[in-house]
Amino acid sequence: MFGLPADFDPAFLVGKELESASFGQTVLNLHLSGSTLIRIECTISGDNKEAESLPGSILLVYPLIGFSIRSASSQRDGTLFLQFENDKTLRIYDSNARYESYHILKEDGTTLVV
Repeated sequence: MFGLPADFDPAFLVGKELESASFGQTVLNLHLSGSTLIRIECTISGDNKEAESLPGSILLVYPLIGFSIRSASSQRDGTLFLQFENDKTLRIYDSNARYESYHILKEDGTTLVV
């Protein structure tokens, strides 16, 4: 549980389309337009449904594919809120006390580890 830097501004995610999602045994990758990637290895939720396991995470993310992020906000504790054009919300939590919970790889090559 590393949290987000005090100066973190998720505005760069607004307007990016979720083009695809891929997964491995313990990771869910959100491929956004502009070569931006969110690599998730933690708990996510959406529209009041929490998904602890990878199969459940896929079911939350699938309806978001093809939609752009309308708004993005964050909390200092590491929670990232993404509101999509189809009025669905995805919350990504900094829920792993021992390891990184998620990474954001920006199109400029920088990486944010939470």
